[in-house]
Amino acid sequence: MSVAVPLHPDAASERGDLDLLQRFQSLDALLAEHDYFWKPRPFETTHPSWRNVHPGLYNAINSLSDAEVDTCSAEPARFQEIAQPFLPWLPELSRASELAAASSRPLTFSPFDALHAPGRKWRQVTAFAAALPPLSGHVHDWCSGKGHLARAIAGANEVTSLCFELDAQLCESGQALADKQQLPIRYVQQDLLQPFDSSTEAYRGGWRLGLHACGQLHVNLLRAGVDSAADGVAIAPCCYHKLCLGEQYQPLSETARRASLTLSLKDVSLAVQETVTASAKERAQREKESQWRLGFDVLQRQLRNKDEYLPTPSLPKAMLNGDFTAFCAWAAQEKQLTLPKDIDYAQFATAGRSRYREVRRVELVRHLFRRPLEIWLALDRALFLQERGYEVTMREFCSREITPRNILLVGRRRKDAANESGLSAC
Repeated sequence: MSVAVPLHPDAASERGDLDLLQRFQSLDALLAEHDYFWKPRPFETTHPSWRNVHPGLYNAINSLSDAEVDTCSAEPARFQEIAQPFLPWLPELSRASELAAASSRPLTFSPFDALHAPGRKWRQVTAFAAALPPLSGHVHDWCSGKGHLARAIAGANEVTSLCFELDAQLCESGQALADKQQLPIRYVQQDLLQPFDSSTEAYRGGWRLGLHACGQLHVNLLRAGVDSAADGVAIAPCCYHKLCLGEQYQPLSETARRASLTLSLKDVSLAVQETVTASAKERAQREKESQWRLGFDVLQRQLRNKDEYLPTPSLPKAMLNGDFTAFCAWAAQEKQLTLPKDIDYAQFATAGRSRYREVRRVELVRHLFRRPLEIWLALDRALFLQERGYEVTMREFCSREITPRNILLVGRRRKDAANESGLSAC
């Protein structure tokens, strides 16, 4: 199967090589200046703090029908058109957030491999592989799973691969697939959240690849790559909020440590809220659960006489087959609240639906900052590599329909770069 991921046309191509520092500084200033739009979480606050400052925007979102909200959620550019008359700085935010498409090589992939990876995952793997520069020497596939990526690149590059994976069963299955095709791939069972000596001669040089290594895992990949003087690093980051140290985001680059913007891990989670894979049933269940939680939120504020959000634990999915009354009884028990016997549950259920209607609309405004925040976080990683002697490019390796986490960072070590050691893991 031959696959060439097309270079989709976009206006960002001429800005694709915009200086990383300049782009970061522009985003940093805009995100910090307008953080009152996106830092407060609509689910936890009864009304947005900005509604009196921007009444026109607030009225515009409240006038949207449910169908229009669905459209704006699925097509962020549509809502941007609606919001722009009220927020004249939006074009600047958009320009700083645009990425060019990565150029791609026509690669041939084995139909055998496609049989062993879910369809959407295989499309991500092949797009990522086609967007990589030619590889040579040895390659480390970080958090490899069964090694779909390692097998995909094996036929197009003169490489030997080490697949690092914690799950022993995945290592065993992946090794069997590689051996069946006689591919030069070896699997290493390794907890990549724990420090290990990546600076020995066996690990030095070569390339480090990470396709959606979660949170701290891709951070450790970057640090291990630098420590071992990797020739190149290529990652598609995801789950930026899943880090191990504290509740505050700890920037990787010196540049980001001096930034205006400071982030909690809850702030960072905004960057990965967009999903494109949920089924209609899953969306309906999520909507029902959100309405119930918001209805209970109105109830608990009255019971406790405190106008503050009270988080409740994850809901057993079987409970969604029940009713709102049973949900309130469960949530109250979890938070050690006593429910009066004369509660008008229908009233609070209605309040929950009303709150949900507003939350969805306020989230549209908040989501204007979702991609810019993700670009800020990716730039922190790019600048980390740049500061340590790598030439870095940042591109989109596929469309958001394949995956919203479509940023590809490629760092090539400069020949004159001095190796800086010190792997940090959680």
